Amino acid sequence: MKSILITGCNRGLGLGLVKTLLKSDSPPKNLITTCRSVDKASELQQLASQHKNVHIIPLGTFYA
Repeated sequence: MKSILITGCNRGLGLGLVKTLLKSDSPPKNLITTCRSVDKASELQQLASQHKNVHIIPLGTFYA
């Protein structure tokens, strides 16, 4: 796999999917993860510090 984008990675299903992909026999070259608040994503930040292929992007939807 080359690149995968996963939304909602600070907890729950998104974080679980990140962990599963990192443990796979052929992890993606780039694992692009998003969450609304990077400050609240301590476990995701820890994974990113251990795996150079994990990239965190703050992403939220806002309505006017």
